[in-house]
Order: sequence, then C-alpha cells, then structure tokens
Amino acid sequence: MSARQERPSGPVRILISRLPGELRAAALREERLEDLLILRDDRPRVLGNIYLGRVQEISTGLDAAFIDIGLPRPGLLPRGEAPGKKQLGHALSEGDTVTVKVVREAGEDKGVRLTARIHDPPAGLEASASDADCPSLLTEGADPLLALIARQNEVEAIVVDDSGFCRDLAMRLEAAGMSGAEVTYDPALRPLFEREGVEEQIDALLYPLVELPGGGSLLIEPVRTLTAIDVNLGAMATSGTAQNQALEINLKAMTEIARQLRLRAVAGLIVVDCLEMKDKKARDQVVASLRLALKDDDQPCQVVGMSPSGLLEMTRRRAGPTLAELLTEPGGEEGSGRQRDAATLAYEALRLALREAEAAPGSEILVKAPDRVVQLLRKGQVAKARSLVEKRLGQGLQLECLQHNPEKDGYAALPRLEVLAVQR
Repeated sequence: MSARQERPSGPVRILISRLPGELRAAALREERLEDLLILRDDRPRVLGNIYLGRVQEISTGLDAAFIDIGLPRPGLLPRGEAPGKKQLGHALSEGDTVTVKVVREAGEDKGVRLTARIHDPPAGLEASASDADCPSLLTEGADPLLALIARQNEVEAIVVDDSGFCRDLAMRLEAAGMSGAEVTYDPALRPLFEREGVEEQIDALLYPLVELPGGGSLLIEPVRTLTAIDVNLGAMATSGTAQNQALEINLKAMTEIARQLRLRAVAGLIVVDCLEMKDKKARDQVVASLRLALKDDDQPCQVVGMSPSGLLEMTRRRAGPTLAELLTEPGGEEGSGRQRDAATLAYEALRLALREAEAAPGSEILVKAPDRVVQLLRKGQVAKARSLVEKRLGQGLQLECLQHNPEKDGYAALPRLEVLAVQR
C-alpha cells in the first residue's frame, strides 16, 4: 500500500460569519471543513505584533528576560533572542526599553515568547519606537483572515453574512492583490454556519472521539504537557492480515490527524499511539504519510519518528490558543473537564435567536441563560452583538437568568442555555 494518501483537492468556499466582538471563517471543500479561524475580542491574537517593551526582570535561572509589553503577562525573551551578541545581562538591564516581536502566542499559564532580532523590519519602525511611550504596540502582525484566504489553493467563492464587513473585506482583498474570488453578502436570517453544516463540525472538534472513514477511530486527549492521540482499530469491512489492517488504519489516521491538529489548533508535543506494526518499512510508510499530510500546515511541524511499539512523536508550533482554550473553560467538579465559557454561550444564544426568529416569524424570542451569560448580553462585551441581532430581528430579546442548581448542574458547571420562540 502506498504511503501517498489522496490529499484534498478542488476549489474551496470560504464562509465568514461576523458579529461585533467575534469573527468566524471556515474553508469548505465539498462541504467538509478544511480550515477554521475564530477571532474574539476577549482573546486577541498578537502573533507577529511588534512592541516597544520594558525589561521587567532578568532571570539567570531561565537565562531569559521578562519584558512588559502591555499584555496581562510579561513576555519571555530568551538569551538567544536578545539584541546583539552579548550575554543577556550585558545586552539588557532591568528598566531598559527594547523593541520585540511576538513569535509564539501565550498559553493558559504562560506569557508570549519574544525576539528582539527582527528580520526585515517594517519601514519606519525605528522612528515609531523613538516616538512611542513604553510599553506600546508599534505594528500589528499579518491579518489572520487574509492569511487563511491566501493559503487556499483555489477559492471559488467567499460568502459573508455582514454587509458592511463584506464591503470592507472586498476592499482589503483588492488592496492586497487578492481579488480573484467574488465576495458576496448573504442576507438570510438563519445563521450561515448552521445552514451550511459548519456549526455541527465545529462542535465535533470539542470532543475527543473522531471516527475514521471506513472504520477505525481517533481519541484526541490534551493533557498538561502534551496531546495524546490513540489510533483505534474499530470495525473494518476489509480483508487481509492483521498487519495489513493496521497499516491501512494507520495511513488513514495520519491524514485525519493532520486535519484535526490544524482545525483544533493543537500545538506543542503530540504523541500518537498507532496500531502496532512489526515491519519497519510499514512504520516508515506511516511516518512519511504524516509528513506529507502536514506539508501544507500553516504552522511548522516536526515529525520525530515511530518506535517499534507504534508510538509516534511530533511537534507543532503554537500560533494561538487551541480551539478548546478559545471556546471553553475548566468545568465540572474540581475542574475535571471543560465546558463552553460565558462568552461562547452568549454568542451561541444570539445565533439561536436568529434561527428561532426565522423558524417562527412574528414570535418574541426568549433567551434563558446563566447569569454570567445574561450580564455579557446586557452590558458586557457581547452587548453590541446583541444590539445588532435585535436590529436584524426588529425587536428586543427577552433575557431571563437561569438559576444554578449545584446538585443538578455540578458545582462548577454553567447551567444550560435555552432560546425559545414565544407567540405574542
């Protein structure tokens, strides 16, 4: 069996759904989700940004400096990324100002990683740094939405559900010399991602089990220091020896693993427990298949290799929060699991309100949600999005707080979300 699996080909459609404070973009090839971008104002991306920062502390133990760039946590500047060729303590002192670029996004318990060795700096950077207060943002990194569009081989259509953003995107694409695909506005009331089956595919990315076509499955489980992926045999309608079946499943798994890592934004150390294969050539074949599948990943990946027992190690650079980190928070008793956070539920409530209004014209829309969600909708970060949805509906949303029952819902869990169409 060849290691060269069939790679996705053919044109993609890009769907873009926008509400104030949240932008979601999905690249679909034959209705299958191939690329995903979710931007939220409460979790801004800073990768590629250049800042004027101030040295907060020099850690001899870490051989690095902590730089205040105006983010909640200071950034880490390793010795090898400090300016010049001197040792860190000689190149920088506490209180010094330094121009740095973000090369890795922050994690849930880590700040961003920085470099002061900026290759091909933007024009006027030095002048901007000399005139700026400290800390301050000097230039922003590449536009992540334009980057998603640019990395698609062939785009046949771009559909946007916000008229103003649709016009703005068309101008941005033209200015960037990327005006090949037509950008069209979708005015329908029912949410675009739900109509096109994207919402269901995003929901599936928050669960560990992934079924493979034709049999077999993956179990993707992030733990504190790595992401573990188990390849399971399952039921297969195939003939041949157990070793041939293991090879077939492992090869299918590699293509899907590359897709799942990209969509879930998994980063760091990844350990894949493949089905055991005694033949070294078969193991090499699977490793080659994964490398091929990762070839077009927008983040650098390194595949180390596979042990005789089937353990395959690889790494993927962190470009931002994982999908789970972006949309969920620790939940359940003693934080044993994860649940959608308040902002995710608030945006979900607004999309459900649009769906219910389309299904039951003339009805009032009642949103029953946890108190934290209702507060975000009333006067928090999602209030502007609620106002826009109410404008589209031609009526205000009725908001009601759901009571939290710890014995029923769990001590750390958010109560359920209900959106109802009520006859006037």
